[in-house]
Amino acid sequence: MHPTQLSAYPNIMNYSHIISMGFERIGNAVQHQHHTHSENVISLITKGSIVMDCGEEITLAPGMVIVIPAGVPHKALQGENVEYFWLSFCSGCLELENSPTLLPIFNLVHTGAVPVWQLPPENQELYLKLLTNLQQEIEQDLELSLEVISSYLVLLMHQVSRGSALAFNNLSHSSIVTEALAYIQQHTLSNISLKDVAQQVNKSEGYLANLVKKSTGFTVGDWIRKSRLTEACKHLLHTPKSIEDIAEQTGWNDTTHFIRQFKKEFHTTPARWRKLNLSKD
Repeated sequence: MHPTQLSAYPNIMNYSHIISMGFERIGNAVQHQHHTHSENVISLITKGSIVMDCGEEITLAPGMVIVIPAGVPHKALQGENVEYFWLSFCSGCLELENSPTLLPIFNLVHTGAVPVWQLPPENQELYLKLLTNLQQEIEQDLELSLEVISSYLVLLMHQVSRGSALAFNNLSHSSIVTEALAYIQQHTLSNISLKDVAQQVNKSEGYLANLVKKSTGFTVGDWIRKSRLTEACKHLLHTPKSIEDIAEQTGWNDTTHFIRQFKKEFHTTPARWRKLNLSKD
């Protein structure tokens, strides 16, 4: 769940590729295709309910928090009069990829579960207070250190972890699809293909191709491409590597093809995307 616009919460970041947050109202959520994003997203539902598909169909109600790590497929199915606060951040930017607080939560998703927590009212209140304080800190200090931002994130996730965990096993989309997508994510930088993924899950290429397409709306090749582009974004943001080097290191044999696919996904070139995002710092 990643809103395209804010309605009641101001845009607070000059460097939104590092961390961003907002408040969203949805009068009527309609079904869309599965998608992924290059950042981690945390959403707290405060009003209404929304049905999400993250490998299993789940209904999120007020007081529930859902955590979706970067690269994990998800889509909204339906919802009405929904209000939620969202927070997105790049764990690589903040050097939190091995955080003892965040890592166990994100690992739940990668092992085939959707991490959802039901927060009691007092934890919801503290979570939103921390979120508001972080907003104010950034508004007052545009050069706020990443250490301070990271500390807020750890505190926010600590509040989430204190709620009641509701881990839904992936049933409706089959553990085969879950295993296939996990394998793709884990081997993004290798020269993998449908054949490799099918061998990993012990299914024929045709069977797996049809199952993944039917379950997610995208092909195995689409997921490999999306996963590589997500990795490319991390390199663009966190390294001074050339576009050619990034293309090669993220599994593209042809830089021109990489640029073409990147533009198809993000509607701009890698160089332009890097310039736009880094200029927000």
